[in-house]
Amino acid sequence: MQRAATYFVTTPIYYVNAEPHIGHLFSSCLADSLARYHRLFNRPTLLTTGCDEHGQKVEQASIQAGFQNVQQFCSTNSNKFRLLFDSAGIDYSTGGFLRTSELRHVDCVSSVWNRLSSSGLLSKASYEGWYSTSDECFVSADDLVRSEDPVAGKEKFVMRETGQPVELCSEVNWLLRMNDLKSEVRKYLTSERVVVPDRYSESALRQLNSTPDTLSVSRPTSRCSWGVPVPGDPSQTVYVWLDALCNYLTCAGYPNHLRAWPPTDQIVGKDILRFHAIIWPAILIAMGLQPPNRIICHGHWLCDGRKMSKSLGNVVRPDEDLFNRLSRDGLRYALLRSGPVTGEDADFQLARSIHTVNDELVNCMANLASRASSPKIHRRSLPPVESHKDLLRHAANLNEHQFVEQLLNLSDSLHSQWSEVRIHHVADSLVSVWRSANSLFDRWHPWQLAKSDDAESMSKLDSLLVLVFASLRLTGLHLTPLCPTLGHRLMSASGVDKSDTVRFDSPIDSVLLCPRELAAPSASREHLIERREVL
Repeated sequence: MQRAATYFVTTPIYYVNAEPHIGHLFSSCLADSLARYHRLFNRPTLLTTGCDEHGQKVEQASIQAGFQNVQQFCSTNSNKFRLLFDSAGIDYSTGGFLRTSELRHVDCVSSVWNRLSSSGLLSKASYEGWYSTSDECFVSADDLVRSEDPVAGKEKFVMRETGQPVELCSEVNWLLRMNDLKSEVRKYLTSERVVVPDRYSESALRQLNSTPDTLSVSRPTSRCSWGVPVPGDPSQTVYVWLDALCNYLTCAGYPNHLRAWPPTDQIVGKDILRFHAIIWPAILIAMGLQPPNRIICHGHWLCDGRKMSKSLGNVVRPDEDLFNRLSRDGLRYALLRSGPVTGEDADFQLARSIHTVNDELVNCMANLASRASSPKIHRRSLPPVESHKDLLRHAANLNEHQFVEQLLNLSDSLHSQWSEVRIHHVADSLVSVWRSANSLFDRWHPWQLAKSDDAESMSKLDSLLVLVFASLRLTGLHLTPLCPTLGHRLMSASGVDKSDTVRFDSPIDSVLLCPRELAAPSASREHLIERREVL
């Protein structure tokens, strides 16, 4: 049997100038959930994440924080990201957690530079433009607006989207000739649905049109010394965004053997779309490497309808208190359920997140498992389900054909939704099954059937439990990408344990039809999800 191609998914690497917020956690949870979904089908996966530790902004933040050593500052803050991702169950073991100060990455950046240089696309010359320290890049005049400076008493230019100030800089840098690469980048962006959702594909093409013919790919060391030196030119430092983009190649093994290439999916926020949809493909094309298969772009997180900012004091940190309020899987579910992957920004409201976890995971899913495992209706063993015909026979016994059809169609429906990164629809589909299964209890009153000794009542009770436990096994499997711990608990509570061989190439046959004796009742709501304050 031919080995499936590796599913290679990347998160952005995160600046260490500040502590992580829910936007960082969301991007990583999204990548992790996609990787976990592909692993359900025994597909090898490679997930990479990490921190961007270079640049003027990081150096300034280190000084402001009172660190005498920039590397120590980077180590302290990088560890905060690593601990957060470990707490949230982000499995980066296959691709690793990269820090751009690592020697392997410095070697990769130097190799990329030398390859670009040998292509003849680099030249050293004077460069003038508007520079944003907060974004660590030169920006187009089209991205600027005038703003009143109350201190200086005059107008100044700021970034249109972020409001951050810019300054006009003139310096001698190494430049990349983008005019030789634009047509290839355009062909790449328009050949297939490379950037999703579609609104961001249109945005990328607009940004390509306004991209200058030359891009600065270095800064004078006198202005930015904290970074990778330009090979052969100690007066220059590799531009931090070029340095950062190379992290994907470092994680894949460059300049040595590439473990996987190109990335299948790259998760990016809309604020860094230009770098990933235009400059990054241009660099790869210049190097003779294939650009990413797909770029999944998401919007920003708001807090109670307002943009998060330090000045407003409304930045949501995924700290211990938030994990305690929602539980680990509950926080993952709430973020992925309402995350900004539809092309719009998302609004984080703690009260709404608590309601979502209560309503869908506790009162709907966990309550269903608890009802099915109630000692009042518990059956030590159930009729084996060895084929779809067995399921249909039990459905016919209760005249519940629509419910079984919902189960049989679930995996195909979810595959389509995962492929289109419609995570909210994935959650909708799972919740729909749980609500339908709960309705079976409301219609058939199994606790009354269990009190009867007649064969017909016992037959209907068996059929009801067969269908409900089949739904719990199947939804438990499909819940694991969103909520790893909870999904496995649900499968265990409904008859699948770690010793079972699950044929993930066919989830319906391996889980939906899993014939097992049922253990003693244990699937209480408290067993499935930690109640804490969320309840």
